[in-house]
Amino acid sequence: MSCCHWGYFMTRSTKSVLYNGLIMSAVFLAAVVVWYSRREIIVPFVIVFLGVILPGAIQGFFWEDLFAGRRHLERGRWDKSLEHFERFLAVLHQRPWLRRLALLRLPRFTASPKALVLSNMGLAFLNKGDKDKAGDYFRKALDADPCYGVPFFNLAVIALMNGDNAAARDHWEKARTAGCTRMTLEQMKPLARELNKSSV
Repeated sequence: MSCCHWGYFMTRSTKSVLYNGLIMSAVFLAAVVVWYSRREIIVPFVIVFLGVILPGAIQGFFWEDLFAGRRHLERGRWDKSLEHFERFLAVLHQRPWLRRLALLRLPRFTASPKALVLSNMGLAFLNKGDKDKAGDYFRKALDADPCYGVPFFNLAVIALMNGDNAAARDHWEKARTAGCTRMTLEQMKPLARELNKSSV
């Protein structure tokens, strides 16, 4: 498993922001051009709806369990989040074409919904205090997308929890290369100590 290198100037998250920004700009530009040429509001409104609102609505409909799981995760309902994530994985397995919906609105760190859900499952287990199971899910997420920075970041946290500073630095460097630079290693240490208190 190797981490991709995204060039000297842009990380994957930067490219994702640019991709989504270009799409939105193109949609609004098309709406302005149509309005300017026809002087009516309904057609530009339809263009904005189709280009901005509809893609998110389509993702929300077909990826319902992923978004529901993330809402539970944000509220600290670890078991409920895991139920939704498991269901989403099963749906992805039955309908592989659902993965292509990522192109409607490119996520910031990965275009793989499978990697995204596995990483979120790892986060749920980490917060439940099961760092070994969490580590397994973060590694599975990297199997699905070796360039995904978030699992590397969380593996760095687990390495700090285990007192392995060398592994923590290695994972953190890979997370940084992939554009996931939320904290420095020093800033991560209090988080690791806090998580260690609830670790099984």
